[in-house]
Amino acid sequence: MKKIVLILIALSLAFTFSQKVEAQDEFSDVMLYNHTLIDLPTAYVLDYYSYNVLTRAFSDGGVRMGLMFGVLPNLNIGANFVVEQFIGSSNSAEFLTPTIFAKYRFFDGTESLPGLSVGYDGQGYFYDHNRDEYIQQQKGLYLVTSKEVLTPGFNLHLGVNMPEVSDSKAYIFTGADYTIDDKVTLIAEVDNIKTSKTYRFNLGIRVDLRNNFYMDFAVRDLIRNTTLANGIKLKPERIFQLGYQSSF
Repeated sequence: MKKIVLILIALSLAFTFSQKVEAQDEFSDVMLYNHTLIDLPTAYVLDYYSYNVLTRAFSDGGVRMGLMFGVLPNLNIGANFVVEQFIGSSNSAEFLTPTIFAKYRFFDGTESLPGLSVGYDGQGYFYDHNRDEYIQQQKGLYLVTSKEVLTPGFNLHLGVNMPEVSDSKAYIFTGADYTIDDKVTLIAEVDNIKTSKTYRFNLGIRVDLRNNFYMDFAVRDLIRNTTLANGIKLKPERIFQLGYQSSF
């Protein structure tokens, strides 16, 4: 019953949003800036008064809903809400503790220099209930730079992050996206770079649907299988995302 109610709420919100689009077409192009890729943040941000709703379906029937708001010029804040085993026949769906994120673009960039943003993201992957933590750690505190290069619609991103400031371990991440005819975006990213055993290579495609909706199909950790800290072996993970972006 809980699942049915949540699905009805999501469909109702989607229908309500779609009725407002005709008056807000000027915000459709904001999605071209790709403020997030698959797992990576970029230096781009939502416009002031804009918002983004992004729902991800991932392994074992999990669902994550992220809400992001442009609360001030160049400042975005938001939160993620995760429900494990939400999709499928299981009756043991479980809500995890929500996580927060924020991003501030402090340098817009120039023709020759990339834009720069600093942020925090508390969302990890694969929650271990025995250890009460995510096995694939959150991005934590990060600095990221982004710039359109070579040809219109092609963006490069490079960043550094510290999942836990207290242990001072830093990781590098990088990615690229290429938008074709303002409709389809190809995405590639390498996350969690520190040693040959820690990095993750992800590929995805983003399709711009009508009325400010878009959807993503992606595969995480594509190149190799990963053994988590608890001994569980992971194969490449397929994910699906549905997003909506507009303004108040």
